Amino acid sequence: MHYHDFLTMYALRGSGVRELKLNLTQEEARNLFDALLENIKPENQTYRYSFLYDNCATRPLEIILRNLRGEVTIAPLEEPIPTFRNLIHECTAQDKWVMFGLDLILDGEVDDKISLPNKPFLPHITEQIFQTASIVRGGVEESLSSVPVEVLAARVEEKDSSIFDYITPNVLSITLLLLVIVVSGVEIRRVKHNKTLDTIIFAICGILGVVIFFLMLFSEHPAVSSNLNAIWLHPIWLVVIPLIWIRKAQKFLYCYHFINFVALLALVVAWNWLEQEANVAFIPLIACSIMRSFNYYYID
Repeated sequence: MHYHDFLTMYALRGSGVRELKLNLTQEEARNLFDALLENIKPENQTYRYSFLYDNCATRPLEIILRNLRGEVTIAPLEEPIPTFRNLIHECTAQDKWVMFGLDLILDGEVDDKISLPNKPFLPHITEQIFQTASIVRGGVEESLSSVPVEVLAARVEEKDSSIFDYITPNVLSITLLLLVIVVSGVEIRRVKHNKTLDTIIFAICGILGVVIFFLMLFSEHPAVSSNLNAIWLHPIWLVVIPLIWIRKAQKFLYCYHFINFVALLALVVAWNWLEQEANVAFIPLIACSIMRSFNYYYID
């Protein structure tokens, strides 16, 4: 892609561009240029992308540092080193549903602090690394880069109002929990299960569980293989749905709901000590499942 095309693409989507000039010798600049020519060859253009460890932020840093001839020193960042999840939340702060979905499928690996300078994760961290770096050549220490210059200003636009600005994951999960509390109270008084509500809740849990287990078992992406959300979202819920309509399956359901109640209660109590951070909206949803299992166990 030509530089002009690159700027045009960013301008069309409203993104900003900053230029950071590197303090390179002629030999280093030539070596870097040759390395980029090697990288653009057809046999080198394709690689397995890793959104955490091998992406558009890590590759430029690696190829530049690899072609320097001096001793590079990278000063620690002034701000505390964030976790991957912290930065993901910053990038998705405008869309709570995207944040909710990513928290649903990503495991505790994204709660590790980012390893610097090896794996910067996002381009602005790569920029900060170069800004704070110095290089020693022939006993002389100098800055590795200049102050960044804004080439293209980001376009600030007012976001169009959407119904999802009001129906956030927190609002929906709390509303669902209140509904479950009311229905569960009526059930206890009538000593009768609301199978329709259970069918809807279990279907949602089961479908989300299929997605989580598919990523855990078959995806080669990092941070999806040890997801604690699989404890409360799993495909077994889809098996339970037809059983709640079958009288002969009551003994199995009794055992299943007892195990589910104990497991989820333990998960909620222990989550603060576990290595995976939970989205706030998860708590009311888990509480819905706990309450449905408790009601089934209590009524029977």
